Amino acid sequence: MTDALSSSSSDRTPGLDPPASDATPLAPAVLALAIGLFGVHMVYAARYGIFRDELYYVACGDHLSFGYVDHPPLVAVMARAAHAVFGESVRGLRVIPALCAAATVILAGASARALGGGRYAQVLAALAVVAAPEFLGTFHVLSMNCALPVAWGAAALFAIRAVRAGDARAWAAFGVACGVGLEAKHSTLFFGAAIAAGLVVTPARRVLATRGPWIAIAIAALLFAPNLVWEQIHGWPTLEFMANAQAKKMVALGPLAFARAQVENMNPLTFPIWAGGVAWLLAARAAHPFRFLGVAFVALFVIVLLGHGKPYYMAPIFPVVYGAGGVAIEARVRRFVSRAAIAAIVPATGALLAPFALPVLEPATFPGYAAALGAKPSPDEKHKMGPLPQFFADQFGWEAMARKVADAYLHLPPEEQRVAALYGENYGEASAIAFFGPRWGLPYPVSGHNAYFTWGPPEGTRGAVLIAVGPDEDDLRETYEEVEKVGETDEPYAMPFENHQPIFVCRRPKRPLLDVWPSVKLYI
Repeated sequence: MTDALSSSSSDRTPGLDPPASDATPLAPAVLALAIGLFGVHMVYAARYGIFRDELYYVACGDHLSFGYVDHPPLVAVMARAAHAVFGESVRGLRVIPALCAAATVILAGASARALGGGRYAQVLAALAVVAAPEFLGTFHVLSMNCALPVAWGAAALFAIRAVRAGDARAWAAFGVACGVGLEAKHSTLFFGAAIAAGLVVTPARRVLATRGPWIAIAIAALLFAPNLVWEQIHGWPTLEFMANAQAKKMVALGPLAFARAQVENMNPLTFPIWAGGVAWLLAARAAHPFRFLGVAFVALFVIVLLGHGKPYYMAPIFPVVYGAGGVAIEARVRRFVSRAAIAAIVPATGALLAPFALPVLEPATFPGYAAALGAKPSPDEKHKMGPLPQFFADQFGWEAMARKVADAYLHLPPEEQRVAALYGENYGEASAIAFFGPRWGLPYPVSGHNAYFTWGPPEGTRGAVLIAVGPDEDDLRETYEEVEKVGETDEPYAMPFENHQPIFVCRRPKRPLLDVWPSVKLYI
């Protein structure tokens, strides 16, 4: 670290001298930070419970496909692999996102190196990733979001190499990274559009006269094609899902609130790093090859804002602007003491904010800690809040709920068990039953929520008896003659809308579930 703080690379003028060669070894401190961050995630991986969406992605892995109502297929493949290797282990399920965390740290350092930065720039960029609450939370759970910083970070790094050297192989690699990103999350289209805007409006547009960018587009499109074909065959369900989510679930932000969310999510004290990086990229002389990245950042901000996307949709582009910021600060801050102060304060504030992203504290302790820092839980969506932020609250109550459903099922006579179906009002409830149900020999659950609807109603004669979690009793009585409440969920740290949800046993159907099934569809 001492060598990084005194790196002589600050004698160069960024944007004027040639960037450091990619053959230059990455700073060892960057690798150390990557390994350390992986270890931190493993330590806290199982402190709380499994996350709602993780349960759902494991269920999607049970139904491998080229697409799902609310996401592309990559996360289902990752969940299938993790569940096959580690079973019910929450820590095992989170090995993949922890590896993505380490990779993102390395990509931030590598971006600084590719932009001309020495050891200090690389380490500062890596520290900014480690200290960002948004990244700590993203890499705590298995989701489609954990793969995006790796895909976008790799794509940005390959774009730097391609624009700098006109390397067709780098363009091909850029296309692969974007294609993988598209199979992780459709918001990678925003990233691609932003990069395209950056190229068009800067002197880097000269590369568009070569075949490299078009090869990249072809490769990305080829990798994305299976998901597009799936969407077309199924009537473009993701568009319906997105429209419903925009109208009924997502919280729309204005420009100032959206910008403030970026500052808060990424750690306010890393703001000078990434904002300085964007400014350095935009202010570079006209001939500088990397101005397109600064324009891409601004374009992405505008695209996500106008598209009413969530603030965290921006997060995967931050490793590369952290790299640019590291280069800019390395050139302008030359004193050892000043460099050391910056390098110390970034992780220190990261540690202070870590309890908002990692389960560092006991649940009962968190509200007091948040209050002491003047923070309070805020919803990611339009929901009433409990004592914990939604990200933490959604890690409580699932196993206990599944156990209550199992208790209701096991109390049925054998002849009713043979024809019983299990129903969850949303994918969290259904997926918890699917995940924990094999312990008690439960049949696979059904639901009308998102991908569950496409998997269809119960098989065979199941449904003559229904155990349901969460539906309105009056709705159930439209389908069943006999509806009996046998319990309810009870988890004080869960989201309020998941607490005290009724569990019903329904008998004597008025009509087959197959006839009712179209009415349970819920894409949101």
